[in-house]
Amino acid sequence: MAAKVLIVEDNEIVSECLQTILRAYGYDPILATTPDQAVEHCNRERKTIYALIADVRLGRFQGFETAQTLTRICPQMKVIFTSGYPYEHLVRTGQLQAELGAATFLQKPFLASDIISALH
Repeated sequence: MAAKVLIVEDNEIVSECLQTILRAYGYDPILATTPDQAVEHCNRERKTIYALIADVRLGRFQGFETAQTLTRICPQMKVIFTSGYPYEHLVRTGQLQAELGAATFLQKPFLASDIISALH
């Protein structure tokens, strides 16, 4: 059974790329375009979601806050944040905490190998 990876991304092109990469490497991607959809997936899949890939900026929502909510539901998930903005900018503007703990940050554009490395 393939490991499930929840993608929370509001950009269709990025989400399609992530889904393609994950499938090519044997993962089972689950897509959510809003935090509410992500919460529904976490509630439904609880213990089977291996990792979360979340955009830091999700329209009017914040990916960091969404990830905090989701990890309360699925605490075993690895967390990978992505953004087109540099990490330092996101921290300076309060969109991301300076200390990510076990989470990983990848700046867009990233390579398929960056995502797969972050998942291992």
